[in-house]
Amino acid sequence: MAQLLKQARDERATIWDSILKDSAASDEILPDNIDEIGALYCDLRIDFGRVMDAVSAGGNLSGIAVDPCPEKAGEGEFTVLDAYFTHFRLVIDETCRQAGLKEVDLSNPEHVTLFNQTEENLLEAGKSVNPLI
Repeated sequence: MAQLLKQARDERATIWDSILKDSAASDEILPDNIDEIGALYCDLRIDFGRVMDAVSAGGNLSGIAVDPCPEKAGEGEFTVLDAYFTHFRLVIDETCRQAGLKEVDLSNPEHVTLFNQTEENLLEAGKSVNPLI
């Protein structure tokens, strides 16, 4: 699990850097606390939707739900991992439905291809969001 979280944080840091570069290039005005917002995003404590909510609110984080760090969450506390597993289950279920499978075997390259195609289709259709990205 630690490796998955590290990969997610690394990916988010890369995405965050590109977001800041794109914003600077477009002369977009960002809140003074954009680094604090970015730190929460990169630490898997808020998703991109909440980043946008915070930016739209001028940087005000008081109305934004901030999840605990996944490694420090108490039992029953919602984290990005819960959202990821919900996303993962949705993709598995949809892959089974579309391909007529009883289960998806992620050690089977054909199933992995089907899974990846289903995930991409759901993301493009706005029916699912991988919260680790």
